[in-house]
Amino acid sequence: MIGVSYDDPEVTAPENIRYDACITVDDTIEPEGEVNIQEIPGGDYAVATHKGPFSKLIESYSKLYGEWAPRSGRVVKQTACFEIYRNDPDKTPPEELLTDIYIPLESE
Repeated sequence: MIGVSYDDPEVTAPENIRYDACITVDDTIEPEGEVNIQEIPGGDYAVATHKGPFSKLIESYSKLYGEWAPRSGRVVKQTACFEIYRNDPDKTPPEELLTDIYIPLESE
């Protein structure tokens, strides 16, 4: 499963947060109704793995944007970031959940 995040919950009101819940599909799938197909663009990404409950993801984002990015010399691209959920939250204790966070970067 993949989640695409468009807004910073630190500055965006909860009712205005935009998020797409996604699954990977092959080219034979045709969208219907409110379901759409989108492609995550290639390019450079900072990637970090968050271990723990989804409610604490903001802490990992804060470290990436607030600590890593300024020290890295890289410029964060002003586009959506995304998350890949590595295990099933219905079968995994919250403290064992693994989420890969992808932050888009400008090309060097």
